[in-house]
Amino acid sequence: MKRMMSLDSHAMRSALRPASCNVSDLTRMSVRILELRHDDADRTWLYALEVRCGAHRWELERRYSEIREFWVALCDVIAENHDSCSERCHFLAGLQGDKFPKKKLLHTRAVLEDRANELDAFFRKLVMRLNLCNQRELADCHAKGCSTLALLASFFEVQALKIDESPEIDDEVSQPETTMESPSMPLRKSMPLIVTRSKDSHYNREGRMSLVSLTEVRSA
Repeated sequence: MKRMMSLDSHAMRSALRPASCNVSDLTRMSVRILELRHDDADRTWLYALEVRCGAHRWELERRYSEIREFWVALCDVIAENHDSCSERCHFLAGLQGDKFPKKKLLHTRAVLEDRANELDAFFRKLVMRLNLCNQRELADCHAKGCSTLALLASFFEVQALKIDESPEIDDEVSQPETTMESPSMPLRKSMPLIVTRSKDSHYNREGRMSLVSLTEVRSA
């Protein structure tokens, strides 16, 4: 019964997602791990993700197995679209070679924290590649039914994507942020994380996020 409640709350969170995001918003998308949360019903640890896309902000909860399945599926899609995707040179190239944390038999606090930090670095490198995409070419990919964008939209619960009439955005104009609150799952434990970097990711004048090196992340 508790497991069904967990699934119901997942559906409720999905219903609170923004109705649509512009394709160009994906070039400004950011994802980070907020904390680890323990699901007493399933006796598993969940990773709380903060997603920002355009003027929207929302939170997701994902198990390690779900994130790994997403990574495997994304690598498969990249291979399939190797010769057809117009954004391969910026976004897709080298993604398969990025470090992805391995499965662990023991779930000690140290292991959980290390894996959370590795996943945080993985997500940041993933969206940095997406941030480097050209907005108009990204819109063309979406118009052609790009399976890579469909997979990203599904995993991060971006329910719909629409093509902007004018995809070029003025960086000087700030957009009001909309926060999507999520109903709480029956969780009783959490483990906040602090991530440190030698260089922070930043946008250049064209609104693209520069791909910078990340130091090894550590939790406090």
